[in-house]
Amino acid sequence: MEDMPFAVSYAALAEVTNYVHANAHLPDTLTGEFVTDPKADRIRWAFTRVTRLYVGYMSLETRPRFANAFPKDTADSENTMASFFAHCVGYFATARQLAEQGLQPESPTSADIRKVILEFLSTVPGCDTAHSAHSVGSCKRRH
Repeated sequence: MEDMPFAVSYAALAEVTNYVHANAHLPDTLTGEFVTDPKADRIRWAFTRVTRLYVGYMSLETRPRFANAFPKDTADSENTMASFFAHCVGYFATARQLAEQGLQPESPTSADIRKVILEFLSTVPGCDTAHSAHSVGSCKRRH
């Protein structure tokens, strides 16, 4: 297995943006938090990555069959994602308000959102999040 770089194309970015706009539970301002450059902002990159993985999962042809066969697992997954999005919405709203005042979120706040992201990534098969609290993990590819 080797590290497989995770990239978000402009088509994928459009897909996640459409997902947010179509979801009545998510504020449209959330689309302004997506980034395509992993070096630009670690937290926003990780948020973009998780959202892209989730939207990709939601669009799989086999997903409806899985949901019918495993309704509890599907409900648990959707609750996990609802919690993930709620944490991110809160973090980004706070960060935006602080930025308007020329301030930044305190380290514990950033660490908390990073923890939420890492916990979600740890549930994605093939993604390794154990190597650093500052990392957003890496996905492995099988040959």
